Amino acid sequence: MIFLFDIFICFFIIMTTMHLSKKMNCSPVFSSGAVTLFYLILCSLLFSEGFMISRKIEFLIFGSSFAGMCSDEKLRSIKDILLCSILFYLFFVFVTPLLPNIGGALGLTAFLSVCSVQMIIFLRKPSA
Repeated sequence: MIFLFDIFICFFIIMTTMHLSKKMNCSPVFSSGAVTLFYLILCSLLFSEGFMISRKIEFLIFGSSFAGMCSDEKLRSIKDILLCSILFYLFFVFVTPLLPNIGGALGLTAFLSVCSVQMIIFLRKPSA
């Protein structure tokens, strides 16, 4: 059941980052940073003193905001964003541990999830 909560976090962060970037006319980099900072502060305030949110949740928030930096032409619907969230979580769980101490692992998982959704969209299109 924990993985459903983690996927929900990914989905919510991607949606928030995309909304801030597109609807509020902010740059994607600013949107990613603002969303990450806001939700990490919010999470630390919601939990009691002495209880830190897990590192996994911190990384999910940070990495999902990277996936949310893509344009809305790449992730057009709620289904695409949900699929991207699921794929991001799976890549995060299975690929990130294979890349210890390598910078850019979260960016790589975000890239792989958005590209995988694009590949699925491309393969679903009927050929003309």
